[in-house]
Amino acid sequence: MQPVYLTDDEGNAVVDDENNPVQAGSGYFWLSYYDQSIVNPEVLIFDTVYASPNSVYEFDPDDIGRDQYDLMPANTVTPYEVAEPIKEANIFTADKSKSVFAISYEIAKPNTTVSYEVYLLASDYESPEDGVLVDVGERTYEYGGFYMEYLRGLFQVQEGQSYSVIVTQQTQNGTYSLNAPGGYGQNSIFVTMGIMKQYAKAVVNPGESMLYRAGAWHDWSDENLQNEVYQIDPAEDPFDLELDNFPIKGYSLLKDPDVNVRLADGVKSVLLYVGDDPTTLALELFGDHAADKSIEELAFDWRLVEDGDSLVSLEGVDASGHVTLSGLKAGKTRLVMEMYGIGTLIIPVEVRERPAPAPEPEPEPLTPTDEQDASKPQPQPEPSTSADAQDASKPQPQPAASTKASSTSPKASSATPKTGDALAPWQAIVAACAAAAIAFAAGMLIRRQNP
Repeated sequence: MQPVYLTDDEGNAVVDDENNPVQAGSGYFWLSYYDQSIVNPEVLIFDTVYASPNSVYEFDPDDIGRDQYDLMPANTVTPYEVAEPIKEANIFTADKSKSVFAISYEIAKPNTTVSYEVYLLASDYESPEDGVLVDVGERTYEYGGFYMEYLRGLFQVQEGQSYSVIVTQQTQNGTYSLNAPGGYGQNSIFVTMGIMKQYAKAVVNPGESMLYRAGAWHDWSDENLQNEVYQIDPAEDPFDLELDNFPIKGYSLLKDPDVNVRLADGVKSVLLYVGDDPTTLALELFGDHAADKSIEELAFDWRLVEDGDSLVSLEGVDASGHVTLSGLKAGKTRLVMEMYGIGTLIIPVEVRERPAPAPEPEPEPLTPTDEQDASKPQPQPEPSTSADAQDASKPQPQPAASTKASSTSPKASSATPKTGDALAPWQAIVAACAAAAIAFAAGMLIRRQNP
C-alpha cells in the first residue's frame, strides 16, 4: 500500500491507500499531529472478524480482553541470540471467565521462524508447561514487527485459572533469539545530560514472565538473571537499561452467559490409596446464569493425562457429572474434565501405598547371666525364731483396769522378765540388780532363823 496523507482543519491527518477513495470503511485512519504514542505501538486492531477453522465469529473490538504485561514504553528491543534453545513465556491468570481466541508476539529480525505453544495450567503448576496443551503453531515471518496469530478454536479459561503462551524464535542463521523491551532508566546519560525529559521504569512481578535457558525455567523478574543474559554490569551501564516483561499477549472474549464448572464440595485435589474403596467425584455449575443450565444437558469428558491410566482406574462416569476413581499404583497424575463451551478442570491426583502395620515385637533372647539367674531358686521368707514364736503365741497384754491398781501394785509393774524375753541393755542391768537384792535378802532371813 502506498499511503496518501490528507489533512483537515483541526490538524488531523488521514492515512489511506491512494488506489481507494477516502470513505468510511475503506481502510483508512486519522492521525493527530499531536499524537505521541504512535512511536511505541503496543496493539493495533484492524479487523473485527475472528476466523477459526470451524466457524467465524463477529465481535465488537470494545469487548476484547487483552492480557499483557509489557506496559513500559520501550526505547529499544535488543535481541539476545544464543546457539542453545531458549524460550520466552508469559503466564496470565483470569480475573474473569473468558474465551481465548488469539495470541501475539514481537519479532526483532527478518526471516525469523516462531513456534508457539499455549497451555491451560493446572492449579498447582510449577512451570509454563505444567498443564494441558491447548494449541501449537509455527510460522516464518519475512519482516520483524508485531504479529497476531488466531488459535484453531476458542478455549475457555475460568476465573482464577491460569494459561501460558510460550514462544520460541529461531533466526535464519539457526540461532535462538530472545526479545525483551528495553528503556533508559533514571540514571542513563540521556536523562542526566538533559537529552530526555522522561525515563523508563520496568515493573516485572514474580511469576509473570519466564525464560527457558540451560534446560530449566527461570523467573524473568530476577534482575541478576537479566544482567547475566544481556551481559550488563549495572555499575558501568551508561544507559541504566530497564528490561520489561516479554511482549507476548493473549486476546479473549468475556464469557456470555456466565456459567462455570467446578468439583462439588470444594474439592481441589484427590488423594487415593492402593486397595482402598473407590472415591467418587461430582461436578457442579456456578455463576450468574448457572441456574439456566443443567449438567445433564451439557457435553463433557473425563480423561487422565500422560501415564495416568497405569496409576488410576477411571470408571463410573454418568450423565450427572459423577466419576469414580480407584488407586492402582503409587504415583502422581492429573485428571482432566472438559465441559464443552463451559470450561476445563485439571485436577491433581496422587496415589499412595497404605503403610504396612508394624509387626509385633519379638521377646528378647535371654543372656547366659539371665538364664543362670532364672534357674536359681527364688529366696524364701526366713522362718520365725523360737522367741518370735513364743512372743507370737503369747496373749497380747490387756490395758490396766485402773490407774489406782497400777500404782498400788508395784510388783506387778516390776516383775522379773521371763526367760526368752528380749531385753534392752538397761533392762538386763536392772534385772541383775534385782536378782542380787533378792538373794541378799533371802540370805539375811536364813541367818536370823538359824543364829
